[in-house]
Amino acid sequence: MGRINQLAEALGALNEIHRTISQLLGRSATSGNICEVIASEILYIQLEKRANHPVFDGTFTRGPLQDKTVNVKWRNEVVKTINMKDSNEQPDYFLSLVGPRKSHAKETPYHPFAIEEVCLFETIPLIAFLKKERIKIRHQTRVPAPVWEKARIYPSQEGSPLPLTRTQENLFDIFADLNRRGQGITD
Repeated sequence: MGRINQLAEALGALNEIHRTISQLLGRSATSGNICEVIASEILYIQLEKRANHPVFDGTFTRGPLQDKTVNVKWRNEVVKTINMKDSNEQPDYFLSLVGPRKSHAKETPYHPFAIEEVCLFETIPLIAFLKKERIKIRHQTRVPAPVWEKARIYPSQEGSPLPLTRTQENLFDIFADLNRRGQGITD
C-alpha cells in the first residue's frame, strides 16, 4: 500500500502542476500546447483561437515570415517526423521543437520535457523534396537527417532559414537547460 499512497501523492502534485501550467497557457497543459505557446512568445506567432485548427496553429506577426502560417509540434529527439497531410491544405511552414533523448537512467527511464533543438521547414520545398525522394507524405512523415539539420534554427547555425536574435536564443536556452537541470548538470 505504501507505493499506492506515494503514487497518489505524486499524481496530486502533478495535477497541481498541470493546473498551474494550464492557467499560464490559457489552454490544457499538453506538450503540444506548451510548445505552441513557447514558440508564439519567442518567434512572434499569433496562435489561432481554436487550439485544434485543422491546418495550422498560428501566423507569424513580424520579421521575414510575417503573415505566413505555421504548424507547431513538439517531438522527442528520437522520432524526427512531421505531421503532414497528403492534401492541398498545408501551412506555409512546419516548426518542430525537439526534446531530448529518453533518459536511460538505471532507476527508471523517463522522457523529460525540454527543447534542445528547433527546426523550421518551408512546406513547398519540403513536399517537392519528399516527392522526388518518393517519401510518402502522411501523418508521421519521416524527414531525412540532412534535411532536418538544414532546417535547424536553434541552436543557431550559419545559413539558418530563420536567424534568431540573441534574445530569442537566450529564451530557447531556458528550455534546453530544463533537461540539464533534471540530470543534475550545472555550468
